[in-house]
Amino acid sequence: RRTGPAFVTARVTIELARKQRDTLLVLTGDAYADGLLAGTAPVLGSMLRRLTDRQREVARLGLLDGLRQSEIADRLEVARATVSVAERRADVRSLERLLAAVRRIWSEGLMRRDGAR
Repeated sequence: RRTGPAFVTARVTIELARKQRDTLLVLTGDAYADGLLAGTAPVLGSMLRRLTDRQREVARLGLLDGLRQSEIADRLEVARATVSVAERRADVRSLERLLAAVRRIWSEGLMRRDGAR
């Protein structure tokens, strides 16, 4: 059905994505949380665009896969110092803080004020 709630939500999301220059678009259904998430997109997009392929891979392995520097070094077959430099240049700590904020906003946006999901 092209008029059901899922279709309408998908259509709205697609239209918003077309209007925005940034490719990150997450909707929780909570207007306040959605506003906060929309504000993070330009920051995150700017940070990610500046990364080299190596820095992006190191950040992904550390932030999303939860690997430690030594594990990342083993996976990429480089020295741990190389991983450390890539993390510092990629400003992985700032990315980590931003990712934590997005996760908090996302989880709180999924919780209604009465505590129900």
